[in-house]
Amino acid sequence: MAALIVAALLIALPHALAAADRLIAQTTAPDGRSVVLIAGADATFVRQGDVLERLALPPDAWLNRIGALEQGWVAGGARRTADGQDLFLLLQLGEGPAEIPPPPERIGRIRQSAVPIVGSGRLLGMAWLEGDDLSSLGVYASTLTEDGWGPVEPVSTEPEGQVALSGVILSDGRWLLTSSLYDGADSETVWSVRSTDGSWSVAAPLHEPNDVPDLTPALIAGGDGALAAWTFFDGTTMRMRLSRFVRGAWSDTGYRGPDGSVYPGFFDGPDGPRLLFQTVVPRGWTLLRLDARGRIGGLARLEVGTDERPVVEENDGGVLLRWPSTDDEVPDRTLGAGWEDRP
Repeated sequence: MAALIVAALLIALPHALAAADRLIAQTTAPDGRSVVLIAGADATFVRQGDVLERLALPPDAWLNRIGALEQGWVAGGARRTADGQDLFLLLQLGEGPAEIPPPPERIGRIRQSAVPIVGSGRLLGMAWLEGDDLSSLGVYASTLTEDGWGPVEPVSTEPEGQVALSGVILSDGRWLLTSSLYDGADSETVWSVRSTDGSWSVAAPLHEPNDVPDLTPALIAGGDGALAAWTFFDGTTMRMRLSRFVRGAWSDTGYRGPDGSVYPGFFDGPDGPRLLFQTVVPRGWTLLRLDARGRIGGLARLEVGTDERPVVEENDGGVLLRWPSTDDEVPDRTLGAGWEDRP
């Protein structure tokens, strides 16, 4: 059975990447407002509550990250240039969204994976990947003040290259970044912290090494620390793992996702973090209700034959998974699931 799960996962992962025609990213504002980025091949939208706005992007630009601000949102992506690729940022503060220039001092030919660093409803900075080609991307960051972008700060610039960058602000003001670093054998999830004096810790593995690549680490701040989730090989199959960061160190929560659990993503729920991930066998989506320590208070799951990530809404009776429509004549596709006890 385990071999079947692994085989199904290896087949399904490329299929999922190709079959999901739209990127959907969900985040939550300090006032509880849901902010959703819907990025398709032909158009990009932002949905705040029931308000859908189509964005007028340049033809050579795209967005893949969004952060909710106290009075708007910030989205990050990339833009093709004559000599490579640079970061692309949109900021919306009450009025229509406006492009803001990326941090200067470009080092490599390619910049991508702009991650807005948001704290207390304000944009405080950004982290991104940069290098001369896709196999040599390092992690860089810059703070944002009233005077503009600060100096570019090298975080982790190992020559092997990194992908899957995430970043949050901790309750004490420090920044925490995670990424997937190729260590010469496979990709491992690594982390680094920016102290309040502006110095960065050396990127370190988040868990014990193995010989199979980690997949798509995700990150969320909560309480006095943070939570990270990623897919790893446990010696038998690929499954999701959950760890907690507190007092400068990581500890395993003990949770392991079901066989073939992939693509974890966090957002803030009404009473704590939520973790949404896809399952390959059976094919569907699962939502975990967590507290800031990573303890599971309930789960909702739904078998559904789509690889597109849903938007999550909660009500008294359970969870609504919504695949948003961007056509006024076509309603959203919605499916409901009830809360179950923790696994």
